[in-house]
Amino acid sequence: MRSIVLIGNCQIRALYNLYTRFVGEAIHQRLIFIAAYEDITEANRFAIQAADMVVEQVLDFKPKADIAQIDTSAERVWVPVINCGFLWPFAGQPHPNNPSRPYLETGPYGAESSDAWLNRMIKTRVDPETAV
Repeated sequence: MRSIVLIGNCQIRALYNLYTRFVGEAIHQRLIFIAAYEDITEANRFAIQAADMVVEQVLDFKPKADIAQIDTSAERVWVPVINCGFLWPFAGQPHPNNPSRPYLETGPYGAESSDAWLNRMIKTRVDPETAV
């Protein structure tokens, strides 16, 4: 297998980043990430047509990157969205001072592991003692 296209959200992007960094180059595979929440480009359409495998995330919204009509002989692998919003209902927005890093594009305090209530306190400059 030489070409893999991954389509989805930030979870699939994380998988893409890990696989590219630790596996893909070592075994000479070409990986392409397509954000499901963006319009599909002609380059993306060609990549899907030429792919050996398409890994597509089953989302809980209709993706903008609609690939259903693209002809490809690629093996298709479907993966679910892993959403545990009920575990921490205040997640959903990154920390206001979240630094981005080349190896961690969403930063250490991304939307999945942040707290919207505390973020509002930080943005309005509430004293930490008062916020606690």
